[in-house]
Amino acid sequence: MRYRNHAISRLTSFKNEGLVGSVSVFDNIDSLRSFLKQGVPFYTLGKGSNVVINPDSSIRHFIKISPDYMAPCHDQTCLTASAGTSVNELMNWSKAYSLSGLSFMAGVPASLGGMIAMNFGCWGQEIGAVLEHVDAMDETGGVFRLTPEECEFGYRSSIFQRRSWIILSAGLSLVSSCSDSVKQEIHAAIKRRSAVQPLRRPTFGSIFKNPNGFFAAQMIDNLRLKGHQQGGAMISKQHANFMINRGGATYTDVVQLIQDIKSRVKEKHNIELQEEVQLLA
Repeated sequence: MRYRNHAISRLTSFKNEGLVGSVSVFDNIDSLRSFLKQGVPFYTLGKGSNVVINPDSSIRHFIKISPDYMAPCHDQTCLTASAGTSVNELMNWSKAYSLSGLSFMAGVPASLGGMIAMNFGCWGQEIGAVLEHVDAMDETGGVFRLTPEECEFGYRSSIFQRRSWIILSAGLSLVSSCSDSVKQEIHAAIKRRSAVQPLRRPTFGSIFKNPNGFFAAQMIDNLRLKGHQQGGAMISKQHANFMINRGGATYTDVVQLIQDIKSRVKEKHNIELQEEVQLLA
C-alpha cells in the first residue's frame, strides 16, 4: 500500500507539521522485494516514536512493515510478532499468552521493530536482553536471522542503525506467568510511566541520551528549563528530557529548542549532550 503527500502528523508520535513525498506499507516479502529492486532510496519507520521528520528532508520515501506481515504467535515462552506490531498489541498478546517480561516498555507509542533498532531501554532493562532472534531483509531482498549478539546492541544502538537492513519480525524470550500477574505488571508500569512522562501529549520520548555518569533530565531540570518553549515545541513540565508539541510545532522549532538546551548545558556543565531522537534533516 502506497500513500503520497502523507502528513507527518500521521507518521510520528510528535506530530510536527508538514508532508512527506511517499509512504509504502508492506505486509509480505514479495512486495517488499519488488520495491527494493527499484533502487529507490528510503528510510524505514516504525510508529515514529523516536524521530522528527523535516518536511524538506532529502528523504522522499518512507517504508513501514505492517502488523499484518505475520500474526503474533508463541512457542512455550517465545513470543514472535511482526516488526510493525505496536507495543500496545504486544502487551495484549503477552497477557493472552500469560508471558511476563515486557512490562518495562508498556505505554510507549512504538513498534517492535523500532524498539529493536534503537535497543529501547528503561528502568535498567533493554529489549536486547529479552530478544531471542530477529528476522531481517538486506538490500538485495535476502532474508536472514540474527541472534541478539549479531544485532550488536549497545546503549540506544544496534546494527540496524548502521546497515540498510529491514527488520521483518522478531522472537522475544519471556517468562511463563499467569494472565492476572501480567496484567498487574503492565498496569503498574503504565501508572509509573504516566506519573513522570507526558504520555498523553504528542512527544517523541527522550530528547537526549544520558551522558556517562549523569542524567540528561537532571541537568536540564537544574537549569530550570522545564516549560521552556520555541514556537510550538516545549520542554515538558513533567519530565525535563521530554519535548511536547503544544500545537503546530515545526521541525525547525524542535531543532532550535534542542540546540538551545545543548548550548546551555554545555555552558553550565561542560558536557555535550547527544540526541537520542533521530532528526531526519
